[in-house]
Amino acid sequence: MMSGQSVKEITSFYIRKLDGVAFDDKNKRCVFLEFTRPMDSLTSSPEGDWAERKELEKNARYGMHIYFINHLSTLHGRPWNCTPANFTVGARGSLKQTQFQDRLRLLGVPNSKARGKI
Repeated sequence: MMSGQSVKEITSFYIRKLDGVAFDDKNKRCVFLEFTRPMDSLTSSPEGDWAERKELEKNARYGMHIYFINHLSTLHGRPWNCTPANFTVGARGSLKQTQFQDRLRLLGVPNSKARGKI
């Protein structure tokens, strides 16, 4: 029988809701999509940059899910590469352009002109 803590951890694992998931069956890739609008600021605080903090928070939130998919698919002899793609745009409209462009590349938008229009 499972302990109350184990049941809580399993329930917590299953109730996470991603904003989206992209699959590339040919290349065995899975990308977790998260879209976030935190309060942005023009200056960094003692806790660090607002976008970096949100990025770390999202990666931690789904880290076990990504590990689970990568590990389980490898155990079954069909390894997939699952990664996060966090699109973070501040409530005031600011974004980290390089980070945003990297996420679009991860989703298969290699053309810089197309990424610029997005």
